[in-house]
Amino acid sequence: IHALPWDYTATWVCAALGIDFCYYWVHRAAHEINLLWAAHQVHHSSEDYNLTTALRQSAFQTFGSWPFYLPMAFFIPPTHAIVHKQLNLLYQFWIHTEVVKSIGPLEYV
Repeated sequence: IHALPWDYTATWVCAALGIDFCYYWVHRAAHEINLLWAAHQVHHSSEDYNLTTALRQSAFQTFGSWPFYLPMAFFIPPTHAIVHKQLNLLYQFWIHTEVVKSIGPLEYV
């Protein structure tokens, strides 16, 4: 177990990349594993792309996602993980809305 210093820029960058990496695998697993899909599918049940679609999360989805984030507990301070998890959730609005037409070159990342 190695805790990165909370005030280093590298810690914030590692937290951002780590949360994004873990989120990718959580989301992919939610589409592939039936038990996780049962909790995730409410997110895909809207005909419109808007803020409520982005934030529509099942209460049970957390129960299936925590193991994916657990390895980060060995080196990322909890405060950083919490902040970046919330920023990741806000990012979901951008990709689940019809208001934002394009985010420019970031769409190719």
